Amino acid sequence: MSDDDYFRDLSNLVSITSVSNLNREVWLSTQHRNWSAELRAQSFQTLQDSTSTTRIVEPYARLPQARLSMADTLGPGLEFNLQAEATRFSHVSLIEGARVLAYPTLRKRFTNAFGYITPQIGWHTSYYALDESNNQLVPEQRITRNVPIVSLDSGVAFDRPFRFAGTDYAQTLEPRVYYVYAPYRDQSNIPVFDTAQLDFGYAEMFTENKFVGGDRVNDANQLTVAVTSRFTEAASGLERLQITLGQRYYFSSQQVTLPGVAARTSNSTDVLVAVSGQVTQAWRVAGGWQFDTQNGTAVRQNISTSYRPGQGRVLNVGYNFIDQNTEQVDLSAQWPLARRWYGMFRYNYSYRDNKLVEGLAGLEYNGGCWLLRGAFQRLATKDTESTDSFFIQLELNGMGSIGSNPVSVLKQSVPGYLPSNEL
Repeated sequence: MSDDDYFRDLSNLVSITSVSNLNREVWLSTQHRNWSAELRAQSFQTLQDSTSTTRIVEPYARLPQARLSMADTLGPGLEFNLQAEATRFSHVSLIEGARVLAYPTLRKRFTNAFGYITPQIGWHTSYYALDESNNQLVPEQRITRNVPIVSLDSGVAFDRPFRFAGTDYAQTLEPRVYYVYAPYRDQSNIPVFDTAQLDFGYAEMFTENKFVGGDRVNDANQLTVAVTSRFTEAASGLERLQITLGQRYYFSSQQVTLPGVAARTSNSTDVLVAVSGQVTQAWRVAGGWQFDTQNGTAVRQNISTSYRPGQGRVLNVGYNFIDQNTEQVDLSAQWPLARRWYGMFRYNYSYRDNKLVEGLAGLEYNGGCWLLRGAFQRLATKDTESTDSFFIQLELNGMGSIGSNPVSVLKQSVPGYLPSNEL
């Protein structure tokens, strides 16, 4: 890429305007019944923001990386897994070196009609060979790390029938408890090649390691408790409502951190609540809530609803709040305006920034054997800049099309959008 501002100037998607690292890789992989292997070479081109004085640090290149995965059943309910890799990390200005790691685990499943319990034991072992290069001080060139990890996952499911407004339903109550123990190992001398901290969410609460990547293995003595309840329509099997509540509790202080990241000070995480359901045939709702029990404040809130009474009739409404950084409303729709005419729009507005993140308006005319569609889009690319795009396309059914195609933009901006010739 010769122009660092290419995506910000010309992209039609918000997710693309913020791209800063372009991936370049080649790999060879093989897959078999119980194992798979991969050999990869990877590097990145980093695009710098021309309006910012802060320079983006280029990620490490993997030159090369070899990975091996194995999974096998050793007996009734006894599972063996192995994740192993060897990687050479290269960089123009940071510490370089090689890392070899392996994580074998044994897991035993005990299940019956109403629940399960799954103990697991693993041994995470790593070896680093670091270079004294790029004028970087290496306190220790050879580093070995071994961390045993023990976990216990368990859950039960209760159900009961009930009747509401003349309709039969089934309700479930599904508590789940997940415990992890991993002792502390000093990892301050290990460089950070490819590791980051996982964003907190429901899936992260049921993971052994709060870090993604191989350079940090957290110390853990923690218990996650969650419960899910589902309301299912007996006749159709349609899940009308699902409610999930979860929280993690810590029995020891955090000691393993990333450089520059403060250790956790609380003995529990925020409370997570998720709600979703197909309320009627046309209405669907979904929402999430993250509540900080220490300060008594909401950290995240999001709610969305969609109304789809039929094909070509879509209305989406969403609200998203993240701490003190993000507060946005998102409206989008596709609707018939007259015979053969359809209108589409999206309005995504940020209250915190007091600006339009994305606006879109479109029209589509279905002439039977041909269609004419047009769309105008305004997309925020920087704090004070936006780009405008105009699409117009004539499509001849079964033959081809002329003009710039807005269909992918419409599908991305208006969830549930369908071209009128597909209705």
